[in-house]
Amino acid sequence: MKENVRKIIGIIIAYIYLLVGYSYIIYYVSYTIRITCKPLGWAMMLAIALMFFIAYVIINHILLRRILSKKLLVIVEVALLVSILTLVWSDISYEHYQHLMYLKRTAPVIVD
Repeated sequence: MKENVRKIIGIIIAYIYLLVGYSYIIYYVSYTIRITCKPLGWAMMLAIALMFFIAYVIINHILLRRILSKKLLVIVEVALLVSILTLVWSDISYEHYQHLMYLKRTAPVIVD
């Protein structure tokens, strides 16, 4: 009986770790991507996010592989990577859009 309870608690803790780790990395990227200066700040932010991602993957495959299926871990890690890339691409697109709007406002009006 105690072994089943320990196993269930271990599974619950593993799922909580997956959710909290995923949420923290996404929150870190989505928050810092808008407040950093672009060339150097982005490089530092992406390097730190990459270190978080690598640590997350290593911990998943060392500790959680015994509790959860490897297929689930790979799905969560791929979803995390896709989410990070989506946030980065979204910020690049937004910066480009803002630059185009600035150019439209400052461009001289040509009247024929």
